[in-house]
Amino acid sequence: METFFQTKKLTKSFGALVAVMEMDFSLKKGEIVGLIGPNGAGKSTFLNVVAGILKPTSGEIIFKDKNITGKKAHYICRLGIVKTAQIVQPFTKLTLLENVYLGAVYGGGKSHKEAIKISEEILEFVGLGNLKGNLASELSVPQRRRLEFARALATEPEILLLDENMAGLTPKEIDDMLELIREINRKGITIVVVEHVMRAVMGVAERIVVLNYGEKIAEGEPYEVINSKEVREAYFGE
Repeated sequence: METFFQTKKLTKSFGALVAVMEMDFSLKKGEIVGLIGPNGAGKSTFLNVVAGILKPTSGEIIFKDKNITGKKAHYICRLGIVKTAQIVQPFTKLTLLENVYLGAVYGGGKSHKEAIKISEEILEFVGLGNLKGNLASELSVPQRRRLEFARALATEPEILLLDENMAGLTPKEIDDMLELIREINRKGITIVVVEHVMRAVMGVAERIVVLNYGEKIAEGEPYEVINSKEVREAYFGE
């Protein structure tokens, strides 16, 4: 499989604080990669830089041989990289269909007719088809998570960046969400999962990258990485 996304020495500083330090990271098309680390390790900052929400301080971001370093979020979204929100904030006064429709029109560049069709299909796919006319404010936490996935999928991403989408879910809800992630991946979408729920990462990731104080300290197959001495010290304090 070809490397179709990579960062080279990607760095993000906030004044004297270096949140992400010279991060080399790559993705092959169609894989699921877990990004883990303690609180404050730089995981969400890294995703935000990749998605164009934050500008990098230095380094490069390459997607399909194109340098997209420092490009704005809407541009990167149109190219095919989209990030879900850590704190889900749907448009509560709009219906589920209208929420997803906005993603299809503004993120995916679809016409009105196409956007309606795609939005209905995606809501069905994430298990919310029967609620398409309901207001987003009426949804439970797990349903809001699914709506967030639907809004992201409406932009027709090639890479989906998932930022702690299991927070606040029960074990059964986590299992259901993992199955949805696998189904999304089966559609050919490459996925990066940032997650504190270790069982969730271990359940879907083919490869794990570990950050600590903004630096990559380990990378490899899930069980190999989790059992390494350096990771156990950083992540579990052992």
